[in-house]
Amino acid sequence: MNPTESDRDTAASGLTLHDALSLLRRRRWIVLTCVMLVPLSAVIFSLFQTAEYQGQAEVLLSQQNLASSLTGVPDTSVRPSDGDRIAQTQAKLATVPVIASRTLKALQINDRSATDLLDQIEVSTEQNSDILVFNATDPDRSLAGKIANEYAHQYTRYRAGIDTAAVHNALDEVTTRIEQLEKAGDRNTSLHGTLIDKQQQLRTLEALQTANSFVVRRENLAEKVKPTPKRNAMLGLVLGVLLGIGLAFARDALDTRLRNAEQVAAEIGLPLLARIPAPRHEHVGPVMLSDPHGPGAETYRVLRGNLEFAMLGRDIRTLMVTSSVQVEGKSTVISNLALALARGGHSVALVDLDLRRPSIERLFDINTGAGVTNVAIGRVSLKKACVNVPLDAAPATAEQNGGGSLAWTGPSSRRLDRAATKDAEQGRLDVLPCGAIPPDPGEFVGTEALGEIIRELRESYDLVLIDAPPMLRVGDPLTLARHVDGVFVVARLGVVTSAMSHELARMLSVAPMATLGVVVTGTGEESAYAYAYAYADEDDSAWPAPDAASREATPSDATSREATSNSADQNGGSAEDEAVSEPSSRATENDD
Repeated sequence: MNPTESDRDTAASGLTLHDALSLLRRRRWIVLTCVMLVPLSAVIFSLFQTAEYQGQAEVLLSQQNLASSLTGVPDTSVRPSDGDRIAQTQAKLATVPVIASRTLKALQINDRSATDLLDQIEVSTEQNSDILVFNATDPDRSLAGKIANEYAHQYTRYRAGIDTAAVHNALDEVTTRIEQLEKAGDRNTSLHGTLIDKQQQLRTLEALQTANSFVVRRENLAEKVKPTPKRNAMLGLVLGVLLGIGLAFARDALDTRLRNAEQVAAEIGLPLLARIPAPRHEHVGPVMLSDPHGPGAETYRVLRGNLEFAMLGRDIRTLMVTSSVQVEGKSTVISNLALALARGGHSVALVDLDLRRPSIERLFDINTGAGVTNVAIGRVSLKKACVNVPLDAAPATAEQNGGGSLAWTGPSSRRLDRAATKDAEQGRLDVLPCGAIPPDPGEFVGTEALGEIIRELRESYDLVLIDAPPMLRVGDPLTLARHVDGVFVVARLGVVTSAMSHELARMLSVAPMATLGVVVTGTGEESAYAYAYAYADEDDSAWPAPDAASREATPSDATSREATSNSADQNGGSAEDEAVSEPSSRATENDD
């Protein structure tokens, strides 16, 4: 079965706020590292910076032309609307090397060039004003102020020379022409008289020409501008947060591992049968055996119920479990599922056919040395190779078993050694280990001898559960597919990737068996099963104490009350155990 387009759209839906917060929580070490390292680096960099001081001087730009006012000749070169343009032009003019050279000469500074001084000078204009601001930076506080003041002064002188240059040039030309006429003896000509008048006018204009720039503010004490550890630390903090968040999202975008149960189900294209949370406590062996009435076993009762509904109306008697790769927890899941089905009243055979990395013997602590391979070659009978797993001595009631289970369609007459079961409601679990590892496991799973063993087990038990190798590692699961009726997949969050899930879906689509669903392991403690299980975790202290009559009840009544009490206790858990736990992390890590 391949994922449908709607499933793919659901899996690829937009990032919500909850998804973003979950992503940041998952990648919190990246964010925290950036938040700590970037401000710290900024502070360390600031401490090793050379101290710099800034002096500031201000120059007023005047657009008044006294000569034009006195002579009545309008100055058409300046318009009122050109104020900002003139200020920007003067700010650019103020950075010419000539002014820098004059400043160095006036201050008698010989350790730098005009170009070096211009790197220390910044000229800017104030918004909507005719003020030029001269900023000079230098490691010497007193020299920074002197440079700013002298540079502003040299600018005004340079600006005055530019403003009077035209009058000087005209006066020099007229004077030169008059001298030429006088040498030629043309003193009484009309041209000579006209030039004399022009010369007088130009001298008047030169005398009336006023400066168009004035130093209006001088620096007395330069301020320290570098280093600024506090400001750099704050900027580093902001940059660290942004960088950390960006790196977290980038890292997550490059990480194709699936981290959401619904996304796994959508990518593979199968219904979600159960979520198995990551373990909170370490268990020895399957949790359905070590703590069958605890919160950790509740997820497997949910899986049992969902599987029974998935198989309802189908003739499924042999069920295989597989995964994409190893360490996804399939052996742990099928072992606990087998126990849950047996406790639900079914006779179950659990067969370990992961011949390359068998785990069932270790989980159930079986050391007989005989198994399915020994049966196949005729060294031992099937009945002797099967190891019965004792369920708890006091069989649980339907309520203790998670509400009971659906009635199985298989005939009870086919169950092996049914008379050995003490309680009619209690099922049976027999484990058929792997046995001796064959030289070629891939060829062994395709033999007719193995097929005959599976068929015999199918006739003798309600359900045969087969632990198969990972489907993306070896071809054994596809070979076993012709001997089984159905399969479900185990996928671990943080292990399976999008590409792996797509390939797994493709391989399942060609397998000749019913695909029931996917079980997701390694989920968070916020699993819905935890909230459901906490329903039974109520304080019974409000119940009245038994009266004398009840304390003198008959032994049979006391036994009945004790069984009822045990049922209630087993159906609940402490408030501290709300979250559902998984079987031993040690078993899961080594599980194939």
